[in-house]
Amino acid sequence: MRLGEQIRKIRKKENLSQEQLGEKMNVTRQAIYKWESGKGYPDIQNLIMLSELFEISLDELIKGDSSFQGKIKVKGGTDMFSNRSLLSSLNYFSLFFAPVLFPLITLIFGYKEMKQHGKKKHSYLTYYQL
Repeated sequence: MRLGEQIRKIRKKENLSQEQLGEKMNVTRQAIYKWESGKGYPDIQNLIMLSELFEISLDELIKGDSSFQGKIKVKGGTDMFSNRSLLSSLNYFSLFFAPVLFPLITLIFGYKEMKQHGKKKHSYLTYYQL
């Protein structure tokens, strides 16, 4: 089922006119008409508001409309750095570079504390060896 059909079905089930739904959502009746007729799609804030008003999940609301799912993009995302490739890059980073970088960072920033800790232990041992 397309998103527009889903919105219309749920709106009618709730006994709301397009005008009433528009008032509840702070949009015009024409916007509701465009969504229901498939001439436009609600933005993510309006999708969330629809799911809250109708007490259904976003998944239930948009799952049946594969053409709409394809239009959902993460703001600022490009094809080169899609969510999947970004996560993959982070995984490679953590697997290959983190085991080298984290100990190195610890040595650089923790050197002073390690040196002081070593001095305390050395003075402790010399005290008891005498």
